[in-house]
Amino acid sequence: MTPVRSSTATNGYTGASLIQQRRVDPLIFGGSDGLWDTISKSKGSDVTVEKIISNFLRRGGSPNTAKQSPNNNAVKYGFGMIHALVVTKAPGSLDLILQQGANPNAMTLGTVEEDKCSALYLAAKVGWLSGLQKLVQAGGDLITSRGGGSKNKSVLHVAAEHCHAAVVEYIVEITQGKLNNQVDAHGATVLHYACASGHSDLVSLVARVYQVPVLQADYQGELPLHWAVRNGRLEVATLLIERFGVDCNAYVPRKVGTSLDLAKSAGHKRLVDYLKGIGALTAKKMDKRREEESSRKDPGQFESTLLKHGLFADSDDF
Repeated sequence: MTPVRSSTATNGYTGASLIQQRRVDPLIFGGSDGLWDTISKSKGSDVTVEKIISNFLRRGGSPNTAKQSPNNNAVKYGFGMIHALVVTKAPGSLDLILQQGANPNAMTLGTVEEDKCSALYLAAKVGWLSGLQKLVQAGGDLITSRGGGSKNKSVLHVAAEHCHAAVVEYIVEITQGKLNNQVDAHGATVLHYACASGHSDLVSLVARVYQVPVLQADYQGELPLHWAVRNGRLEVATLLIERFGVDCNAYVPRKVGTSLDLAKSAGHKRLVDYLKGIGALTAKKMDKRREEESSRKDPGQFESTLLKHGLFADSDDF
């Protein structure tokens, strides 16, 4: 008589219905220190890691298990197996746990707010395109995936921030551009992050092809140009000013300085020299210029300005 195979087990692993359920389950703490040490110290395709994870799953362990021991190399407390295998870029082991129902959208369980993120966010951060593709194929949602704690950055933000142009292109293609104009919690666009990264080709792609506005300010009032200058990105600043026509003197009075102010305060000498060479001014000089222009339009306003600074006396004082 042919034996009846259990509906909850297939080749020593779990059945289809349980796998489907696991794909939406949150992480739970578990696993031995030996398991996590092996994963943490691995690099890429490691047969030892695949074997130890395979044994863990065969004994009934969940693919949605999270690390409860302290940080170890890039693998942090609260990382799930899926997150650990992403940061160590282990394709074989990642395939294994995804096949057994690892939740591709699960968030880490760490207590540090800035470390909380999805596996997709981590893959975009480390620039592992093939890993990101595996997660998406397993049901990972690029649109809702977030990280960066209070900044609430998207996968597109973090990919641009770390200069991963190929990952940026993939995300835009898969999401059909739905993330292109999304901002983080502080109003920064993907172009802000691309400019801060210093990748001029990526900046051109985002601004010209994806048409993210070069003049869109974050909630502080800073343009992508300000982000480029603060991070010392001379090539990007030159690109924005000379090709995209961004005003080098753009600023917000008493709130956001000019590019020259930022370059000076950050000690970026080459940027300072470049900006001075094209006529850039400090916010203080821009304020003075505004007052002078206002006085030409309204002489009464000019007298008021002089009086305010103690430079104009009423005739009764003589």
